[in-house]
Amino acid sequence: MAITTRATKTEMAICYQFNSVIKKMNHETAMNKGKLTSFYKFEGLLDDGKEIVERLVRDVPEIINEVSAEHHGSANSEVTFAWSKYGAGKKAISRTPKTDICIGEKYTTSLKMGDSQLMSGHTEEATATLHAALDEFPEVYDIPEVETSFNLIQKFERGICFGTCAELIKYGGDPAITRVNNIHKDLMKTLDRLFTLYPKVKKAFIKEAMTGEKKFGKDSRSSAKYILQGENFDNSISFHSVDDDVYLTKVVNATKISVKFKSNSRDTLDSMPDERVWWSALGLVTKKI
Repeated sequence: MAITTRATKTEMAICYQFNSVIKKMNHETAMNKGKLTSFYKFEGLLDDGKEIVERLVRDVPEIINEVSAEHHGSANSEVTFAWSKYGAGKKAISRTPKTDICIGEKYTTSLKMGDSQLMSGHTEEATATLHAALDEFPEVYDIPEVETSFNLIQKFERGICFGTCAELIKYGGDPAITRVNNIHKDLMKTLDRLFTLYPKVKKAFIKEAMTGEKKFGKDSRSSAKYILQGENFDNSISFHSVDDDVYLTKVVNATKISVKFKSNSRDTLDSMPDERVWWSALGLVTKKI
């Protein structure tokens, strides 16, 4: 059974209340226009959704001219050739839009409440995202840190272990986990040097992870052009264009790059107790702004 998170429910409530409160649609029309299929999932957040859309209209008056709000976060989007040529975007889970809410055709919006994860990519997604950032600065391609970063990303692995990766790193006993953990550490150090030398590459990397402009195409509804920023679901919101350099700089300063193991339980007929599937992931997590 799919788990609907608080953030996703909030997105649904925002869409419904924009259609219902701002555009005066009846319940059925608000649901249909919002591409919402289950009212009970978000009905407990209707007050939050109402307060957020009323503040949004107050802060961005022209947004009231848009026809409707649509929940877009669960769409399955096509990626660009520039993205797919690195093998990225093959799996449906890697084609999740950066846009959570479409308000009309103009305001393709990503909702960020409190701490948020901008990306968590295995080899293909990590490679494509780094290329997307570097393509803006071809003069950087020749430095050693770039070649080393790509080589280390190609060494990402997947595997099966017994117990958690954290325990195996701490106590040893799994040669593959130890080997790949060292790769993760080396990549972290290399990316830190690269982004310290060229902060503009770091900013481009984080912007791509946040917006999906090159992944989905700048004109795609799945690439986010605006960020609806909140703090811990207390309805304290602000609305930003992704091209607002002051806001983007704040995001960069609040974002931590990590290279680590991701894992989940292996649930098959032949799985053993405590057996887990693990994989390498290059991730970005943004703290509260």
